[in-house]
Amino acid sequence: MGGMIGQGATVYLDANAIIYLTEGNPPLKTSMEKIVSEIQHAAARVITSELTFTEILVLPFRTKNSELIMAYESLTNAFVEPIPIGRKELFLAAKLRADTVRLRTPDALHLATAILSGADIFVTGDAGLDIPAPMKKIIL
Repeated sequence: MGGMIGQGATVYLDANAIIYLTEGNPPLKTSMEKIVSEIQHAAARVITSELTFTEILVLPFRTKNSELIMAYESLTNAFVEPIPIGRKELFLAAKLRADTVRLRTPDALHLATAILSGADIFVTGDAGLDIPAPMKKIIL
C-alpha cells in the first residue's frame, strides 16, 4: 500500500473506511491509520459523500452511543470534507448502475461523487467494487 498517495492528491474515503478508522477491528483500524499517515504526509485532500453520514451513524444512533456519534462528528469536521449529493451525482450514479448490474445505489453514489470530485484514490473495504481508471483503489 505504501507510496500510493501522491503529493496533493484527492483521496475519497468510502463509508466503510471511516467506520474502520473509528471503530474497526485492530487489523482494519491499523490499516486505516497507516493510510491516514500517508494522507497527512502527502498533504492530500480527503473527501467523502454526504451519504456517508447516513451510513456511519446508523449503529451509533441505534445503540444510543453518543460518544461514538461525537467521535464521528469530530473526525468528519476535522479531517474529511463532505461533498454534497446533487443532481449530477444522482444522474451519474444512475448511469453507473445501468452499466454495472450488481452495483448497489449507495456504492454508485459514492463512485459518482468521487468521479465528479476528481478523486485520485478511492479507499474502501469493498474488494469487489470496480473503480474506473485513472482513479486507483486502496483496499483495506
